[in-house]
Amino acid sequence: MSTHAAPAEAAERLTAAAPRSIAALGFAGASASVLAGWLVWMSPLVSHPQAMGVGKGLIVAAYASVGVYTWARRPASRLGPLITGAGFLYAATALTAVDSSFPYTVGRVALAALVVYFAYLFASFPRGRPQSAFERRFVVAAGTLTVVPWAVLLVFASQLPHGGPLSDCTTDCPGNALQLVHSSSVVTDALGLAANSATALLVVGAIVLLSQKAASEPLVRRRALTPLIYASIILAATFGTYSIVSEAASPPGTAFRVLTAAGALAIPIALLLGLVRGRLIATSAMWREMSRISPQAVTPAWVEEFLRDTLGDPSFELALWSDERNGFVDVGGGIYDLPS
Repeated sequence: MSTHAAPAEAAERLTAAAPRSIAALGFAGASASVLAGWLVWMSPLVSHPQAMGVGKGLIVAAYASVGVYTWARRPASRLGPLITGAGFLYAATALTAVDSSFPYTVGRVALAALVVYFAYLFASFPRGRPQSAFERRFVVAAGTLTVVPWAVLLVFASQLPHGGPLSDCTTDCPGNALQLVHSSSVVTDALGLAANSATALLVVGAIVLLSQKAASEPLVRRRALTPLIYASIILAATFGTYSIVSEAASPPGTAFRVLTAAGALAIPIALLLGLVRGRLIATSAMWREMSRISPQAVTPAWVEEFLRDTLGDPSFELALWSDERNGFVDVGGGIYDLPS
């Protein structure tokens, strides 16, 4: 009896604690969005600080809200906290609006870290963690392509490369607070261009990753990924172009900043749409298939075929536990070896 009671007690404790944790996370996300928006709003470094501050706050709030909603609906999944974490890291990038070298440097490093975080988040969507070797290799590549140029940049560059359009310094930017070796402006410009080029490459790589995931996922998950792919294309086109152009020439104008902000805001919205869309598709498919059920013997083979049609996944297989064999069997009664 004790073996059955212990899991029930643990589940009850988890259910009781979850609402408080979700509420605390929501409050923290709201506070981070207000603080990030205020830092940009009050900045002497940013073009159109009031508008950019509102945009920054909205994006942070969007990530926090979608993350909290996802965690509330799927408490056993890591996806909700991951999405909320992107909002907190995005809030940290608002430090680039502070007219002081150390917070400005921290904010710019946070923006570089955010790119790597997005690589992990995209690789983890919608299951909550990277599944394939390709996804894990992409995350490692994203970390390497970011850490290596930024390690050199922080040591040698007197000025850090331009950041995102919502808090990019346009005039009298603070210097690199972590510079250890003085170098010429030519070296600084070259290092900045290399770092931002790596960032643009990673954003494009994220689209390849999502496309590859969509091609290999079942129908329900493939349709959940579609909004995120479209949003990522917008972000890649705008953010990548901004990163390169701002280093090679003067930063793009206000219209381009607004377009890039829209692309950044589209990501959390796409994450939410993907989750809701996948749920709705699965639910409608389930009801559609159930409406076709005629009186008949419900066998394991019938259930397997029913779930294949409902999920839109022809590779779905049903495994049943057999006390006689002390292991799993397939719908025909043969031994079933579970995947690792």
